[in-house]
Amino acid sequence: MTLPAYNPEMGQTIGLEIVDRGFIAHLGWSAAQNCVADTDGIIKGIGCSAAATIVESGFAAPPCPRNLTATVAATTAAEILAVKVKITGLNMRGEVITEELPVFTVGTTGSVTGSKAFASITKVEIPAMGGDTVSVDIGFGVKLGVPFKLQHDTTIKAYNNGTTAESGGTWAVSAAAYEDNTYQASATGKTLDLYIIV
Repeated sequence: MTLPAYNPEMGQTIGLEIVDRGFIAHLGWSAAQNCVADTDGIIKGIGCSAAATIVESGFAAPPCPRNLTATVAATTAAEILAVKVKITGLNMRGEVITEELPVFTVGTTGSVTGSKAFASITKVEIPAMGGDTVSVDIGFGVKLGVPFKLQHDTTIKAYNNGTTAESGGTWAVSAAAYEDNTYQASATGKTLDLYIIV
């Protein structure tokens, strides 16, 4: 008797199953998608002040779903306060997501890095700073979004440029949210192929 096809993403099962079943997925990124981080690749030079700042336009999209960064600078460093940038956008499934990035260090220029994979950005919210010499850039990091909810690292094989075995990559996994599943390759600027069990 022929069994009909079924979709594990929908939680379907087949009668009399006594063990779980896995499927192999091939995930691929071009060298342009698996590029180096860009600290102002989303929007550059958001001007801040003693009032909260909200920006809802002017955003570039990351080359593929990636984690985000915020970089703060100021002519008067003392105007940089310990605040968190909040970002709203869409994940790779088109679902609205938000993330508060780690807190800036008082009086210190530098970058903070998020963990969620954003496909696009629709809003950036920056709390009040200590003055108007502060600016913030939003960019993207090196974590690549993975379109599955995973409980574990299930990598079977991984390759750079189609032939070289990829090793040393870093997974973040979540069975609850797509945007929390990311892979950071051991090398950027190369094509990346992952074969995983889903």
